[in-house]
Amino acid sequence: KRMHTMTSGDLLLQVLRKRKDNELGEEILSRYEWVDCVFCDDRARVLLNDKNGFIDTGGREICPIKYDEADFFYNGFAGVCIDGKWGFINKDGEEICPLIYDEIIHPFQDGVTVARLGEKLCVIDFRELK
Repeated sequence: KRMHTMTSGDLLLQVLRKRKDNELGEEILSRYEWVDCVFCDDRARVLLNDKNGFIDTGGREICPIKYDEADFFYNGFAGVCIDGKWGFINKDGEEICPLIYDEIIHPFQDGVTVARLGEKLCVIDFRELK
């Protein structure tokens, strides 16, 4: 039997119990190795077979569980990484910015972020990607 820490499953269960969705919480926890305790933009990060993905508040996967690393959602977007290359997905799980960047340098501010591509710094304007 798996053990859950207060920083993951128990907090998810507490949230879902308030919504009277205890069975959904138990089912979500049994499906994944780890579930983020915080829903950002109504999305939570999950881990399965050492890969990251996201679920919505109903427990539905919004994208394939395939990313080596993933950031939380902020203003409708999340940074995701495969084989050391970063890009972004939207709340529907669509890769709206290709996974080509070596590093995400600056967090979102006013719809813009900065990423490193080789020796170049790139400004990504998410206002144009919506």
